[in-house]
Amino acid sequence: MIVGGFFFYINSYKNNEKEITKVTEIPGEILPIKNFVESCLEEVVPPGIYLLASKGGYIYSFDQVLNAEKRQIAYHLVYNSNTSPSKTYMEYELSRYIRESLPLCLKNFTIFNYYTFEYGNIEATSEISTDKVSVQVHYPITIISNNSKTVLSDFTAEYPIRLGHILDIKDKILSNIKKTGMVGFNVLSSFDVELNVIPYDTETLIYSIYDGNSSMRDGQFYFNFAVKVYGDTPPRLEFVPDFVLTKGKLFEYQLEAEDDDENDTIRFYSDNALINLNETSGQFSFTPMVSGDYEIDVCVQDKYLENDCKTMKFMIQDE
Repeated sequence: MIVGGFFFYINSYKNNEKEITKVTEIPGEILPIKNFVESCLEEVVPPGIYLLASKGGYIYSFDQVLNAEKRQIAYHLVYNSNTSPSKTYMEYELSRYIRESLPLCLKNFTIFNYYTFEYGNIEATSEISTDKVSVQVHYPITIISNNSKTVLSDFTAEYPIRLGHILDIKDKILSNIKKTGMVGFNVLSSFDVELNVIPYDTETLIYSIYDGNSSMRDGQFYFNFAVKVYGDTPPRLEFVPDFVLTKGKLFEYQLEAEDDDENDTIRFYSDNALINLNETSGQFSFTPMVSGDYEIDVCVQDKYLENDCKTMKFMIQDE
């Protein structure tokens, strides 16, 4: 009996040891389950990143929010005070989205009804880098089949979204607004992204950064953020006369403008790239080389993107 009991104990120990051993190399029959989890990550994470970016760095809640007609967008600057959600907060929001959305895709693995499953808690960690967004998910899944158990637990994914780079550009834009009160064309054209500015009301501007080097599923990637400034009175461009010029001779002129808003910043610009117009002073010059009648539009714009434009008419004569 003692010898028999000993052999029974040894056999039972070996069987139990076999049951609880974690398989380091995934068996072929378990691989579809691993692929299924990874496919669910692909279903969940990209929409979360797009949603985070479209709302300005949050998904669930944020203190400073513009309630626009079709969406909510985080304020990143309110009356010269930086209110941007931090990168850490953005990572937390995305991680929470993954943690709460992943089970909706997995559906308790009901498509694998020939296995028995045991689950642990889902832990998700997101990291926003300069050229990518990385996701790590720790989700202990025990697959039970006959007398064997296989444990899957760690899943990773990377997405070619330059969100960290976009956030750096956004911070430079905010810094420029705080220093100068506006974002000039020279700043807008200095980045490797497309920047659109949309006036929402007299106090609010919506900035939308489009990055052609960031995409998932061929979708266009935009990062939006709102800026609140003080109310505005549009600038006024003073009277501009018509001119008769001589072909081949330099023409110089000084545009003048007024703005009733104290400490407002204005800039001058034209629709004609051939004239040399100083954005700050309003002085411009050009040498007409072809005779005839011509028109160009000249404008003044303030930091709230309010404009006043006038058409300058030129009659170019031969010598």
